[in-house]
Order: sequence, then structure tokens, then C-alpha cells
Amino acid sequence: MMNCKEATDLVSQNLDRQLGLGQRIALRLHLLMCHYCRNYAHHLAFLRRAAANLEDHIENQTNLSLSEESKAKIKQSLNN
Repeated sequence: MMNCKEATDLVSQNLDRQLGLGQRIALRLHLLMCHYCRNYAHHLAFLRRAAANLEDHIENQTNLSLSEESKAKIKQSLNN
């Protein structure tokens, strides 16, 4: 049976490439029995989606500059 270290490695690899049939079956069996690894897989998938959405959001922003007032406040904080 697969241990948690092997399972988390395969969860990570599965995001970048398709696993072999034996690896997919072994991982799925492990995830059915281990809620810790299942949570890890869900969290990793969430982070991947969030990072992709953030990248899209940043690319869609046209005005990413600070106001003059904000710049002055930052300068003042740095000088203190």
C-alpha cells in the first residue's frame, strides 16, 4: 500500500502530467482511505485555481499605479 509521502508526491505530479494507470489506481485507493491526503489534494487544487485566477485578474488590470497621496504616505512611513 502507498504511504502518505508517495501519495502527496503523486498528487503534485498529477497536476503537471497524467499518471500511469497503476499510479492512478494506487493514488485513488489511498485517497479513499486517507482524509489527510484527500484534504491535501483538495487544497493543492484550490491553490492552483486561485493562482490561475490571480494571474488572469492581474493581466486584466489596467490601472495598477498608486495615487500620489498613497505614495506620500508610504514615503513618510519609510522616513520615520
